[in-house]
Amino acid sequence: MAFVSGLGGLGYLHRGNDVVGRSRCERNTLVMSATTEPIRRRDVLLAVMSVAAPWVAFAVNGGNVGAAEDGALKSLKFVKTSSGLRYADVVTGSGSSPQEGDIVVVDYVGYLSNGQVFDNSKSPGRKPLAFPLGQRKVIPAWEEALSTMKSGGTRKIIVPPSLAYGDRGVCVPSGECLIPPNETLEYDLKLLRIAPPPI
Repeated sequence: MAFVSGLGGLGYLHRGNDVVGRSRCERNTLVMSATTEPIRRRDVLLAVMSVAAPWVAFAVNGGNVGAAEDGALKSLKFVKTSSGLRYADVVTGSGSSPQEGDIVVVDYVGYLSNGQVFDNSKSPGRKPLAFPLGQRKVIPAWEEALSTMKSGGTRKIIVPPSLAYGDRGVCVPSGECLIPPNETLEYDLKLLRIAPPPI
């Protein structure tokens, strides 16, 4: 039996433990079957459709992310800060905001400007990210956005390159990039909890 798995709309066709179709993100692929049955024509068609569908939708919508998602984004009220960060609270949360040095625990999904997911803390085998706020452990946009969130809050942020990975992006020596240079990113952030810094 063949099947498709992948990350952020990039698909992989598997037959047993052999990857038939590959992409630059293949290290994120999970092989979910050990069967050695031959690939059927129907399986190939399903694989092609699952890989092509997001790109067809992208083209049909004039290069925009899905129309429903685009509409949902427009309904949010974004605030633009002096740094260029744009954010909108989906859920406000409660309590006080974290202070510098507090440990914040965050669930997140990161998107490229074309809507492709490049990172997701909710992916299988992943956990929320925990780090001390204000210690430059994450990109500047995260530091700024999280500093005014409240525990339990969810925020969508739109990040200019200057507050993320700039003109270098996130690339390997061969030139392939997980995040292209000068890329505007989007994140869905959920502040799960705030803990005081260890003594």
